[in-house]
Amino acid sequence: MNCTTENADEQFPDSATQAAFLEQIDLRGFAMRRKAGLSQTFGSRRAGFWWLPPQFVLVFERDELVQVFPCRIGQEDVTPLHYLEHIAAGKPWTYRSGKGMEGRKHKLLVDRLKADSAIIERGLTLQGSDVQVSQGIEVGFIDLVFEDSNGRPLLVEVKVDGDEMDKAVGQILRHRYLYAVQNRIPKSEIRLGICCQYVPPSFRDICNDLGITWVEVALGESHSLGAATI
Repeated sequence: MNCTTENADEQFPDSATQAAFLEQIDLRGFAMRRKAGLSQTFGSRRAGFWWLPPQFVLVFERDELVQVFPCRIGQEDVTPLHYLEHIAAGKPWTYRSGKGMEGRKHKLLVDRLKADSAIIERGLTLQGSDVQVSQGIEVGFIDLVFEDSNGRPLLVEVKVDGDEMDKAVGQILRHRYLYAVQNRIPKSEIRLGICCQYVPPSFRDICNDLGITWVEVALGESHSLGAATI
């Protein structure tokens, strides 16, 4: 990463130059594509983004704006310092919890896993739920993000029925890609898991081949039938 630091007061001495700069980098388009809340720190979507906060970080990749801090993701604010400290330490910074749109049964399953992560495996620490990840125009939401006993992230997709396993496998692989790019960590360092009330035998083999931990958990008494070793 090439990093430069500039004095905003010298670079953008008045509101007109600030507004022109924010228009040039298309901050409005970024906020809409990434579902990132910027209105409290950079202005508003309705009136336009026209002023700069005391400190901010812009991250570009091949001249494309890919991250802006401070911002609001889900229900929480992400500060420039939070982002920089985690990137410098080689740790993920995306674990802020949002408010999901899941159905009642899905929510019950998610809540059970949040309350007792040992259903998946022992030694897990919950980092967030309905965690937003994005890259380009793609946005995804990870049901649960844990850190395992070795400090590796574990992304978990929760499904209610076995016939959703096709979707679960595709989603968790896509979410790993977005999570890896956004946090600038290798995909090999990210573990994957799928929890469902019933995992068909064919998908048990598929998950094992792909290195995806699979766990069966019922809405009644929970139990784990098996998991892939990563």
